[in-house]
Amino acid sequence: MTNKSSNYTPVVLFCYNRPDLTLKTLKALEENMLAKYTDVYVFVDGPKNNSDAVKVEETISIVKREYGFKSLSVSTQSKNKGLAKSIIDGVSSVINKHKKVIVLEDDLITHTSFLSYMNEALTFFEDKSNIWSISGYTPNIKLPENYKSDIFLTLRGSSWGWATWKDRWENVKWEWKEKDFQEFISKKSCLDLIGEDIYHLTKDYKNGFIDSWAIRWTNTQFNLEKFTVFPRYSFIQNEGFGGDSTHGSLNDKFKTELSKTNFKINLSQVQYDKEIEKIYSDLYKLKAYNKIAIILKKIKIYKLTKKLMKKIR
Repeated sequence: MTNKSSNYTPVVLFCYNRPDLTLKTLKALEENMLAKYTDVYVFVDGPKNNSDAVKVEETISIVKREYGFKSLSVSTQSKNKGLAKSIIDGVSSVINKHKKVIVLEDDLITHTSFLSYMNEALTFFEDKSNIWSISGYTPNIKLPENYKSDIFLTLRGSSWGWATWKDRWENVKWEWKEKDFQEFISKKSCLDLIGEDIYHLTKDYKNGFIDSWAIRWTNTQFNLEKFTVFPRYSFIQNEGFGGDSTHGSLNDKFKTELSKTNFKINLSQVQYDKEIEKIYSDLYKLKAYNKIAIILKKIKIYKLTKKLMKKIR
């Protein structure tokens, strides 16, 4: 169950101002069977304003407690970097040292077998150049009845409990210029293969509505025609759908519940299945409220509306 260098892959955890969820995330990770062999690197972003400062300090206090990991390193910021820069900088620093990483955010509850699966998958697919990343999360989708494998491939990954290798991470161009946006947006008809939302998320990133590292990550994966490995059953439960989340959802179609028992994913070489890609991408079809949001952004009142929606919820 070890990787080729006889070391277990480190976990990088990104936190901000949600101390209660951070504690739940760390406690769940601590229950993993490989926790005592795993180095954990925690990055806590600095507060955006004075009202966030108290919660950030509470979060820092929680991550500095004693846990049952091999080691725990905590990095804090005096000023707010934003989620995108935090992840790019944090993952880069750890992956340059360890050559591979497992990445979590502060609202992701892991199954006790999460670390076992991720380490095994990283080892199994490390030399498979067509594999871009490993996902620990899988949404509630119904795979074709005749599909027997425990894993499947898609051209779009997930940011909810994922892993990759240094040689894949280094391929990403993080600093985008106008021509990069235009090139990506010009592929709209092709991008719809992996979800109708990608085109609009790219425009949102360009126009400053979202601070996204994942758009650039997804763009590179799609351009290179690389795949993400998903398990048949999810090892991740996201509990960050509330008003304090950076990218909280207005619906629950991505919510999952963890199995109460241990289970093992059998890894094997699998072929890309276009039918499964279609099932997966259908999750990202634009709903009525998505289309309303697009209109609000065009008339420049989206941010105000979003603040009102969070207060209502």
